[in-house]
Amino acid sequence: MDRSHIEKLSLFRNNYHNFIAHPIISIDPYFIHYFNHLQNIKYCTMSESQFSEQISPNKQERQRKHHLNHDINGDIKRKKEVSNSISTANCHTKISMNFQMNVVWKQNSETLYSPGIIGLHEEIEDFVKFISPTDKEGHMRQCLVSKIENVVKDLWPSAKLEVFGSFGTGLYLPKSDIDIVITGKWNTSPLYTLERALLDRNIPETIVVLDKATVPIVRMTDKVSKVRVDISYNMKNGVPSVGLIKDYLRTYPCLRPLVLVLKEFLLERDLNEVWTGGISSYSLILMCISFLQHSREEVRFQENCNLGVLLMEFFEYYGFRFNYNIAAIRIKNGGS
Repeated sequence: MDRSHIEKLSLFRNNYHNFIAHPIISIDPYFIHYFNHLQNIKYCTMSESQFSEQISPNKQERQRKHHLNHDINGDIKRKKEVSNSISTANCHTKISMNFQMNVVWKQNSETLYSPGIIGLHEEIEDFVKFISPTDKEGHMRQCLVSKIENVVKDLWPSAKLEVFGSFGTGLYLPKSDIDIVITGKWNTSPLYTLERALLDRNIPETIVVLDKATVPIVRMTDKVSKVRVDISYNMKNGVPSVGLIKDYLRTYPCLRPLVLVLKEFLLERDLNEVWTGGISSYSLILMCISFLQHSREEVRFQENCNLGVLLMEFFEYYGFRFNYNIAAIRIKNGGS
């Protein structure tokens, strides 16, 4: 789907109830069901050839599930009546079918996802394709960075502007901000001067200087693209991390989809901001890297691994197995 940034934002807003209610991205109502059966799911131990056979059910099975979906695709009251008459596992399957027809990232609206963990894998693949930035989105953000850089260069010709964070690594969602750092020599904070210059150029829709924060920044929202930008100065630790993360993205093919799904998972629960008690994107990426370093080697480097299994194992690892009292995350030297 080649959707612009604005179109994706509109879809997110207009379909917010689907994001909250849907069992894959909003996974918590169904997590216990998945986790209890995780160790018994045969797909966890399937060979690559067996997995490939299961990933694309035949046309007849697809059509059967499609007709079944229409049989139970009624209103909310109807869904509750159906739910009360079947077991927990069947309830999950049928509710899942109802929601599938309205999911905006679904690549083929005429078919249904496979049952269980295979369907979770299929939907993660669709979600990642939908949410991944298009060339237009990347160009739009780069143009915004260039506009800000022109302002900085006009004010301080010797200053340097660099991008870090999710835009630097390519792991950004449509709602993600752009993190920028300017480096140079100033006797006092340059942020208020930069704020006035940006306003004079009529670039921001909103802008504020957060000079009392741990890292003082100019926070603005672009008038054209509605993208939020955080601009700091002389903070050099963020830029080297971009290269580090890109190296791990090349090493672990499954890192990118895992991070994107978890970022959306946290975003929809307001757990993506550190200052409100959430987890930063960088911390989440480090958690994913550490998790993969301690995963099975055949999964770690495999390009077509089961992303559904991987996601559930991530929740199991940090939800049950990781000992927060005595352990910490280390990704150097393979996490040893």
